[in-house]
Amino acid sequence: MPRLALPTACALLLASLPSLANDAPARLRTRAEVVHQALRESVGVQVFAAGTLTRSGSGVVVQTTTGADGKARSEIVTNAHVADQTGLKHVTYQVLREKMGRIVARLPAKLVAIGAVPDPDLAILEVNAALPAAQLADESALEMGDEVVVVGAPYGRALSVSGGMLSQIVAADTAPGQPLRFTSMKTDAPIGYGSSGGGVFVVPGGRLAGVVEGYQTAEVDINARESFDVPMPGETFLAPLTEVRSFLAAHLGARDFPEPQPVELATGAKAATVPAAILPAASSRSP
Repeated sequence: MPRLALPTACALLLASLPSLANDAPARLRTRAEVVHQALRESVGVQVFAAGTLTRSGSGVVVQTTTGADGKARSEIVTNAHVADQTGLKHVTYQVLREKMGRIVARLPAKLVAIGAVPDPDLAILEVNAALPAAQLADESALEMGDEVVVVGAPYGRALSVSGGMLSQIVAADTAPGQPLRFTSMKTDAPIGYGSSGGGVFVVPGGRLAGVVEGYQTAEVDINARESFDVPMPGETFLAPLTEVRSFLAAHLGARDFPEPQPVELATGAKAATVPAAILPAASSRSP
């Protein structure tokens, strides 16, 4: 019989943001259109130590700008537990762009900012390239039951897409007229090892609602000495939208990532999120 295990580290190892949801409403897209767009805005992330691949994950492009030198650069959000350098030497990062499973670009990346696991389990990488960027959703436009698609690079291979709904949203208590703030989010969309940092996109709007952090697993015994973990449906934990927005604003500028629209009333309680684990190098396979 399966028995519940502690939340397992799952490597769930995410064009300038011209407007956010509080601007003119975006055109509603079909599910297929949202998937096509989300794939263009998503990347694989690889972490090397002394030239050896040690960790694989996922990420989402959130901003593209042009510097005073006329060169473009793009920022990518992923998980802190993906980008973490603890215990590693001579760390370098690589961002993978792909199309239908074929790698079309391997971009050297630098670490711009990193949080502390478990809160916030976020990091920002930067590449010298102009990449399509996702736009953030608005908290007031999201509800439990909203349809979403999730993009990640499971097992360090090609990007994959799964679908589901926002199965949990927990909001902090706020005074009337204050912005709605999410403290915890979950989706029932299934994901695999290596998808940490992957984006969760709302259908039909196509905007980013959160970033994959990890999932709950059940441990299944094969015999007295061997067992394996299986993901529990509906237990995919996200870095909530509000946390993503605040982290990006703190490190990339509040002007590009402004506060959401105020709401009359929002109630809720703080709920803990579950940090995900890392895809071990031994499990990494070439995309």
